[in-house]
Amino acid sequence: MTRLQAGIANFHRLCEGSLEQVGLLLSEIAQYPLPPVVVKIILGFENDADAQLFPELFTTSQLSTAILDSDDNITPQWYIEPLERHFQRLQHATTVMNDIEPKLKTWYESTGGGTASAGLLLAELVQGLDRKKPFPNGMTQTLLRTEKGVQNYSWSQLTACLARSLDVQDTTASISQILEELLPPTDQSETGTSSPPQTVHLGMDPSCPERIRCSGSGV
Repeated sequence: MTRLQAGIANFHRLCEGSLEQVGLLLSEIAQYPLPPVVVKIILGFENDADAQLFPELFTTSQLSTAILDSDDNITPQWYIEPLERHFQRLQHATTVMNDIEPKLKTWYESTGGGTASAGLLLAELVQGLDRKKPFPNGMTQTLLRTEKGVQNYSWSQLTACLARSLDVQDTTASISQILEELLPPTDQSETGTSSPPQTVHLGMDPSCPERIRCSGSGV
């Protein structure tokens, strides 16, 4: 039980209480995507249909209660493994995002924060035959968590989107290579030497197509 409680505490610390991140965790435990409203109910938030889907932050006690009270017949190991996987993914994503921040910032500023440019970047992150294919209308806004039809997005929306998408197999070099390819030549010279090309491990989650899927988890 100590390992389970430590896993809950570590996960909460790294995701900073994000209901969106705990929704991904609980969806993996449940083995099917959980709608935001269901995630809030599981965690004990009041069911307010008029409230935003993810307005609050969850606490360690809420997640502990949700897990420990879920099923007496399930062993702690059932929860420990996905908790530790998500913790490792968040830890890795934090490192990669810190590494690519200067180059990503240069790219973001060169595009003026336009959603059309973001769509090109996100399409580059898709795995397999769908890579570089234009997204369906409105998909970029959905991934960035912006309002439908808006033509611009914020820096924080971009970084949050990428942090959700990164898996432990996605590297600083692979993301940097994509940014190098998208940057205008004058901006490339400001970011230093290009990183060697590597395969990106992001794709679309067929069970929930409005999210990018990393090689190991849907986000």
